[in-house]
Amino acid sequence: MAKQESRIDFLAQKWKRGEITGEEMREFEQWYNSFNDSKKEIDSCTSKDELKQKIYAALKTRIAADEMTENGTAKRWLKKWMAVAASLIAVLSIVGGYLYYQNPGRSTSMASFINDANQYDVMPGGNKAVLLLEDGRRVVLGHGDSVLLSHANGNQVSSDGQKLIFDIKSQENIPSGKIAYNTIVTPSSGQFQVILPDGSHVWLNAESSLKFPSQFGDRRQVTLTGEGYFEVAENRSKPFEVVADGQTIQVLGTHFNVNAYADEADVKTVLLEGQVRLIAGNNSVLMKPGQESIVPRNPATANEIILRESDGQQTIAWKSGLFDFRDADIGAIMRNISRWYNVEVAYHQADRRKFSGRIYRNVSLQEVLTILNYSGINTVLEKSESPDKNGKITVL
Repeated sequence: MAKQESRIDFLAQKWKRGEITGEEMREFEQWYNSFNDSKKEIDSCTSKDELKQKIYAALKTRIAADEMTENGTAKRWLKKWMAVAASLIAVLSIVGGYLYYQNPGRSTSMASFINDANQYDVMPGGNKAVLLLEDGRRVVLGHGDSVLLSHANGNQVSSDGQKLIFDIKSQENIPSGKIAYNTIVTPSSGQFQVILPDGSHVWLNAESSLKFPSQFGDRRQVTLTGEGYFEVAENRSKPFEVVADGQTIQVLGTHFNVNAYADEADVKTVLLEGQVRLIAGNNSVLMKPGQESIVPRNPATANEIILRESDGQQTIAWKSGLFDFRDADIGAIMRNISRWYNVEVAYHQADRRKFSGRIYRNVSLQEVLTILNYSGINTVLEKSESPDKNGKITVL
């Protein structure tokens, strides 16, 4: 029994993280539906609260049965099982979303709670951006459209609808005074990838911009607003610099993420690979992989640099199509959602609770809000009075 419980606990944790495979999901479902006719009970539910209560009751019943048959042995698992039960309830709608998208024909109450066709909804963001060229041209990117532009010195700029590529024919240095700059801007609900003239890759999140030269001169410097993930091509003779909200990140060749949204309290840089030097005012630190630097915007602690350990993969989950929240307050969750779905957010009251979990970014907004509602964040989505917004979320 202990071996089986360990296996189910393992599957439950993978389920919670959104990493469970289709075969493992079938194994977990078979286990779940094997006791107390739980599937029949769940399919008869008529409300979200009733559904949560049914799942919790079924799991407690299984725990109690194990305790009776295993006596003292099972008691050691009781606390763990209670934690698993709570986790299953908290991520119920995430699993429902997984089942809904991986098995569209599956008829379960978990999936049926995901969306109501009569509700107002907002589709997720996608690959879209605007390129502002040095010569004044404005090019709309994305929507799967290919673009090929001629550029100075025989260079070419192209896009396949997902990324922007600068194909540089000449690698000769250009004097700093003659360098021309371009800017790529992602709107709300947009993201885009850029391959810079030196071969460095940059992924831009929603509501972000990157200013960069058509060809690098005696130094490589770009300016970021919003959020971007960088994979910098190594060139020891030309260090790479990212300027973001008053701070400078100096690198040779490395992978890192910068979050410099103006509506966040701090500017955060997370290093995944290599080494960078972060400069804020007169302060500077040398960062190592797995570290996060935090520079508060609070004037009282201007240019203070705080270093702490960080999970880099969680930080760049957005690049892989996920919201990944760890002890995030409702404000932080809603700021991420509002950027990706281009919606405004209103709050009825202050709420200091914190939440953790992962949600796919390729689902509709109503599906995201259903997940939040299951977790205790009650919301209403409606049309916005602003013509620039796709909708309005009210947090109750």
